Amino acid sequence: MLITFLLTAAYAFHANKHAIRQELQSLAQITALHNQATLLFDDRATAQETLKALSIYRHIESVKILNTRGEVFASQVFHQGENPADGVSVSSPVTMDQSELGLVMIHANYDPAWQQTFASLGIYLLVALAAFGITAMFVLRLRKAIVTPIQNLADTARLIADSKQFSLRVESQSIDELGHLADQFNFMVAEVEKRDHELQTYNEHLENEVASRTQALRNALRDAEAANQAKSQFLSNMSHEFRTPLNAIIGFSQLLQTDADVLDPAHQESIDEIHKAGRHLLRLVNEILDIAKIENGKIDISLDQVNLNQVIEESVQLLLPVARRHQVALSCIQAGETPIHVVADHTRLKQVFLNLVSNAIKYNRLNGNVTVSVELTNNLARIKIQDTGIGIPADQISHLFKPFNRLGHETSGIEGTGIGLALTKQLVELMGGKISLESEVGVGSMFCVDLSLVSGEIAPQAEEVASELIEPGNPAQTRKILYIEDNIPNQMLMKGVLSRIDHLELIMAENAEKGLEMADATVPDLILLDINLPGMNGHEAMDRLKHSERLREIPVIAVTASVTPDDMKQLASSGFAACVKKPFMIQELLDTIGQYLP
Repeated sequence: MLITFLLTAAYAFHANKHAIRQELQSLAQITALHNQATLLFDDRATAQETLKALSIYRHIESVKILNTRGEVFASQVFHQGENPADGVSVSSPVTMDQSELGLVMIHANYDPAWQQTFASLGIYLLVALAAFGITAMFVLRLRKAIVTPIQNLADTARLIADSKQFSLRVESQSIDELGHLADQFNFMVAEVEKRDHELQTYNEHLENEVASRTQALRNALRDAEAANQAKSQFLSNMSHEFRTPLNAIIGFSQLLQTDADVLDPAHQESIDEIHKAGRHLLRLVNEILDIAKIENGKIDISLDQVNLNQVIEESVQLLLPVARRHQVALSCIQAGETPIHVVADHTRLKQVFLNLVSNAIKYNRLNGNVTVSVELTNNLARIKIQDTGIGIPADQISHLFKPFNRLGHETSGIEGTGIGLALTKQLVELMGGKISLESEVGVGSMFCVDLSLVSGEIAPQAEEVASELIEPGNPAQTRKILYIEDNIPNQMLMKGVLSRIDHLELIMAENAEKGLEMADATVPDLILLDINLPGMNGHEAMDRLKHSERLREIPVIAVTASVTPDDMKQLASSGFAACVKKPFMIQELLDTIGQYLP
């Protein structure tokens, strides 16, 4: 009997401990599920209220909720045992959508187990059978009153967590703490359901908003591309419309200049002014196109090691006649005899110097001075263009590099467009340099251009050999040239140029259709082809020539006023041997013809 009593007591105590642990584990799971929303929305007050509900379990000494960083999010200490190590601790993770939000930890003692065991021992001592019966009834009632509701709560929480059906609720059958816990659980699920619905609604609204803004961006991008294309087309058309009449103006003025011996001085001076005005208008058109190219990112910049001394010398020599005409002394001070090499684009750097030095000459005073000098500092070469001109007020310097702003000199009689300095600044910056200005009214101005020096060993530069004028064809044999051009002044100009060369025979056609017929009938040695023709354009005519066995070997030179980067790419892909841009210089035209005549 004693052995049975001891075994029964031991078993009862072990069963009570197991029930307490299972109960605590279920409470931890329920508490974890109940606090998903509080952790998700950082609601510490509700979490504290949730933990207070566990005060009904007197053996629970403390409970706390940790966030993902291990920090205490909420806690309740109901009472502290004499020896915390003799108690039991359980934990349950707080998760949502497979994401861990935190951890619930419950610590309790085994007082109920001891109490139940001692009660069982006392009852067993009095009436063994009655004690066993009462114990059994107590255990059953405990299971029905506490464990079953908690188990139902845990099962419902697990089902909600697995299925995400937030419409599920726990049925509350009592008004005690367990009933209150069930009500709180239902309230929590209802809040989660509400917030889930709000989140879903917001996500749908956000998706619609993103779709709407994406469409708006697409529309804006399409409009911007259309506007950019229209701008490019406008610039191309403008260039063509300006260059076509300029070709006749500059070309005929060149022809007349070659007849200086038959013109009286007054007429010759008028011809010089016509040529000068035509070249000025051409510079304006080129500068406008360069500005547009930079804005569209299509400017041709080829950075290389450039001999700065050579570029400055070439620029100064070109502008010496201009300086003499304005009665301005132009001088150059080089930094030593050793060549200076900088990182730049040779053509664009020369364009920068010509612009800055010509401005220094034009806006100078009578018998003034313009000095070009170079200083080396660290890894930079500083080029200074200093003049003794009228100077620029300090409050106007910030407007100097804006397009079409001549700072009040529009009616001064000084030739200019207001584009050159804006273009110069952008070209210098594209070459990785910097431009600055120092000026004093009545004293003069000094522009400084800083460029990076070439580091390391300088690659050997190819020596430039002065090329002799190429005769356009063999004078001993007559060569036939077909010129397809619809513009009558341009026809007259070409006839005036080539008629002065005895061994060249020029035939002309006013459109591509007639030009192809004449080419097939005469088989010329060279074809000069305009691009913007009525009916069949130059590219279509070139395609016909390439597919003709009789004409495909004839070199074709494009003579065109369409000179945008896109136009040049299309000419290169169409198979033209070369391109002469209108308005052309006569010697340039003759040199190009000479390269391709057999």
